[in-house]
Amino acid sequence: MTNFHFTCDQPDFVIRTVPDGTVFRVNKAKLAAGSVVFRDMFAICDDTDPNLELKPNASNVTEHAGSMMASISQGEMEVPERPEIFGLFLALIHGPTSLLEEIGYPDSDEEESPLEPSTIAVPPPSPKHAVTTTNKESLHLPELIPYPLLSPLCDLLDKYDVTRSYVTTIVDHLKRNAPQHPLQIYSLSHQLTFTNLLPVASYASQFLLSPPLETYTLDEIDQNFPSLRAYHRLTLLHAHRKEKLREILITEQIFPHDYGLCPKHNEGARAIWAAHKTSIEARVTAGIDLPAEMAIVKGSYTGCPTCELACERALAMIQYKVNKIAYTFDRVPGAM
Repeated sequence: MTNFHFTCDQPDFVIRTVPDGTVFRVNKAKLAAGSVVFRDMFAICDDTDPNLELKPNASNVTEHAGSMMASISQGEMEVPERPEIFGLFLALIHGPTSLLEEIGYPDSDEEESPLEPSTIAVPPPSPKHAVTTTNKESLHLPELIPYPLLSPLCDLLDKYDVTRSYVTTIVDHLKRNAPQHPLQIYSLSHQLTFTNLLPVASYASQFLLSPPLETYTLDEIDQNFPSLRAYHRLTLLHAHRKEKLREILITEQIFPHDYGLCPKHNEGARAIWAAHKTSIEARVTAGIDLPAEMAIVKGSYTGCPTCELACERALAMIQYKVNKIAYTFDRVPGAM
């Protein structure tokens, strides 16, 4: 659990979580600006005549609603929420929305530009894949919201109908949790409906290239894939990568069009290269590091500068072609 504590610089309203009784001092105007639910509740109470007697049996208001409206009018209210999650929610709402534009996320209905990797994206995921954060989206939020808190926090965003400018902030935290929790973030991004999180799911998919999908048990599929679309998108990505990787493996030659040909070892060098490719072909998966697998053959050409140079060039070309293969499902035809 996190040691995060929410504080408000200009509080003018009190919210108490039940049943634990944790008190949060908040800014009413910021709550109204960030949440449609809070805005409407405050608007109703502000428009209510303070001298009006709220009768429990009145047809226009229940006893609970009347009590809540009276409480809000007095500057406080209770909510049945976990304090550690609700504190994060309040921090999000109290953050400066003007800084969100500096992060540069696209609108939910716009296509996100592909994230170009520095190297081929193969498991295990490394820190270089993590999204760099400006840490400007909120002066109150922790630098990284831990994954166990993200799912219940997103539930609150939906429950209290948070405006989109605040929802966008969560994208950064979802993406930065993806390298360590790829399947969970992938699943969560497909489940949430209050905004379009397919770009987040697609980003997480690059960390799900291994293990092969056929190794998942039925229980694991039921638990981690909330819909057929979620599973099928990953299936399309794996199938696309395996097809393209096999094409590269089959077509790449050590002496392409006799370029860099070694007159002395021509046939032998080609035979070694072909045999090694054949040994790999049956093991091709979406997450295989093909350049590394092919690089094992380099030792077979030691002692001949011409063959060594040809091998290095062929491996470099394989790396170049592999880097051009889609590594997220948003770059696979038919997956979006």
